[in-house]
Amino acid sequence: MPNTFLPNIVPGVASNLLTGKFISNGEAVTATVANRIPRINSANENYLHELLKRSYNNSGEFLWNQPISSDVQVGHFVYFNSITRRFEKALAKYVAVNGVFQESESSAVWGLVIAVKNNQADICTNGLCNLTPAIECYKTLGYTGEMFLQDLVAGEPSPEIKFPYKCLGCLIGVKPSGEIQFFVRINLTADPRLHDHRAYELAAAPAGNWTSDSDAISDINLNIPGWLPASHAIFNGEAPVNAVYGYNPKYLESCQWSLVFTSAAGLRWQRKSNATDDPLLAAVPPEFYIINDTTIWWLIDDLPFLPWDSSAEYTNGTATPVDALLPPQYTQRIWLELINMGYGLTDQIVASLRPEKDSGLYIRQYPFGCPAITGDLEIGFNPPFAPLPETIFQSYAVSDIDTDWNIQRTASVSGIKIDSTRLKVIQSDQITEGFHYGKITIGDPTGMIGRELPFEAIHLQGVEEAVEREAIGLAFPASRAASLLARVTSPLDTAFNQFGLTLFFGILLPHTGNIAADIFKLSYRIISNPPATQDISKFNTAVQAFPESQLQPLNCDFQVSSNTYLTSYYTAQSEKLVIKPGDILLLKMERTPPDNFPDRIIILRKSAILHAN
Repeated sequence: MPNTFLPNIVPGVASNLLTGKFISNGEAVTATVANRIPRINSANENYLHELLKRSYNNSGEFLWNQPISSDVQVGHFVYFNSITRRFEKALAKYVAVNGVFQESESSAVWGLVIAVKNNQADICTNGLCNLTPAIECYKTLGYTGEMFLQDLVAGEPSPEIKFPYKCLGCLIGVKPSGEIQFFVRINLTADPRLHDHRAYELAAAPAGNWTSDSDAISDINLNIPGWLPASHAIFNGEAPVNAVYGYNPKYLESCQWSLVFTSAAGLRWQRKSNATDDPLLAAVPPEFYIINDTTIWWLIDDLPFLPWDSSAEYTNGTATPVDALLPPQYTQRIWLELINMGYGLTDQIVASLRPEKDSGLYIRQYPFGCPAITGDLEIGFNPPFAPLPETIFQSYAVSDIDTDWNIQRTASVSGIKIDSTRLKVIQSDQITEGFHYGKITIGDPTGMIGRELPFEAIHLQGVEEAVEREAIGLAFPASRAASLLARVTSPLDTAFNQFGLTLFFGILLPHTGNIAADIFKLSYRIISNPPATQDISKFNTAVQAFPESQLQPLNCDFQVSSNTYLTSYYTAQSEKLVIKPGDILLLKMERTPPDNFPDRIIILRKSAILHAN
């Protein structure tokens, strides 16, 4: 066993300060005698410094490799058994000694076991520590906050106060993995708790006479508890600008009023919402009051929300019913809640949690209905949505957050407007000024998009029909000039005012070799939607429909390189043209040898594909 100094005093009690006597007359003075008091003072300073360090929250004090009983596990709180000279599981209980009940030695907790190995343990005696307990109780507590030593199951903490009172510290959190964070602060003396709650009932009445008709306090009596006008001289003009009433400060002194050592303060009330309901206990909304070192100020002057029951009349602070035939309705009570935290604990423990006004956050569950402290806190969020727009939509989305932090909402689609040259809105929930809202379906109502239009050859010159491997096509020979005149007619449609049109060609090369990109020359002319009275039959046969002066070049890359096959198939695609419904495209395709390919070129496929422009 290591040489461990274990004093017999209760841990944490500052009873080790040294004392000494001063030099007396006639005493021989040596260096030892002269330094006696300075040496004692130095030792006391070191001792007090060690005690001060125990109050720091971001560090800890530990005992390493301490002997333990075989049933001690990680997560147990232990005491030092002076007989067995080892640490064992602590238990809060009393024992009878000579007929007098006193605390057992097992109640003198030393600390929390954070590691166990070979019947030895590391123990945190003070401060912050992280550990993964080997016992199950931490997973079933369902509570974080102040913990106390159990009086039934040895070594385990409990959120319930047991006697003899042994505060162990604060369980800060439990992770899903089972790891916990615990702030160890062993308090064994009379109620030196980590945080202290005090509630003082205030008078839910004016300090004088009041009726709802006059709505003013008259015949004020400073010798009774209650509420005074905020403008009363007793407050010396210290009322906040928006204060309506202030509590009689003389009667705050009687309930040991002090904010000097208060970490948080709030009001709680029990009141009826109407004459038939049971009284409800709840926190007074923070915007109703201000607490400062002068008094408690009430900020609301609406009858339903006064700090007394507005259904009654008051004479010298005593309530009477307005109508003697009606049962009393005044059941309002109000308390001042004070929370005092241990020194420095607010760095590691939630001292008070109060949502900012209009932030959307609210406390769903917290102890006593007062400002929240350590414990089972539950926070909700009710977003501060701005009023909805006048137009009602089926679905909404966040569109903006204004300067007051209100969340602005609008339709989930703020508006779609399709250019008339593109796809169309087939269906929407609402149309306003050409914009579509709600559930929107976009598509091609005509079914034309992606459609292949007929490619009609109307004049051939020097072009031969060819059959190659059972495929029929038009052959452009290498020995002479050849050309093809064709027509493509755009469909009539009112849903679109124009389309995109692309030409595709399939090329069969019956010989090895490459062809240049411009081996074919393409040119075109568009005749805009001819009226029904115009004779368009001439475009079927008349070459004069293709005068060179009216034709425009059309780019199409026919290039083929690295062709080593005797028979091979390639494709080419033209640039996109813009064509209107009912338009006629006249196309000229020609080959003018000599060029870089020594054999005929067969056009197996020619097509025109419509798409959204």
